[in-house]
Amino acid sequence: MDSLYKLYQEDKYFLHREEYEQIGFRLAKKLGINRIYCVDEWGKHYNDIAELLEDENSDDFIQFENSFYNHQDSIKEYYPESVFKEYGIIPELILLNNPENIKRSLGNYLIGHFKYEANGDDFTGVDFETGRWFNRNLRIFRNIQRIKTESKDRILVIFGSGHMNILNYLFECSPEYCLYDVSNYLNIQN
Repeated sequence: MDSLYKLYQEDKYFLHREEYEQIGFRLAKKLGINRIYCVDEWGKHYNDIAELLEDENSDDFIQFENSFYNHQDSIKEYYPESVFKEYGIIPELILLNNPENIKRSLGNYLIGHFKYEANGDDFTGVDFETGRWFNRNLRIFRNIQRIKTESKDRILVIFGSGHMNILNYLFECSPEYCLYDVSNYLNIQN
């Protein structure tokens, strides 16, 4: 990431569509920031979930995977209607970062795989989401804590809006950080 960002600073790199490049690289260059911290991390699964995910051809894996794509709760999934095509990226970011939309999007992780039970009364789906989503976001937060900062420093965390339902909560609860509403910055037009 450091080498890509350095190339971008030298106008030798064409940005891809990822938010860390489109927003992070552009903003860091504009503000004269020379270091970007990568904090993404994958979650860690319980051993039985890791074993389930190990063999994509096993009957157990296929049954589990089918539960994701064919679950009855799919009509309950929440995604705010995109405004990007009509209004552009800033209104889309404001929409996605709306606290109500962030809160409701967490519900997508409490259906589908979450409710899957291999034996009718186990916690296979819960254990899967524990590693895939909840543990992952706790690890991301821990990586943010590892960044050496001074009391006057600010940190801009750039992640897909689905992560923000947990990350915002962790920042709100943490005695180390003061969470600012990103919409205050997104409403600024240059």
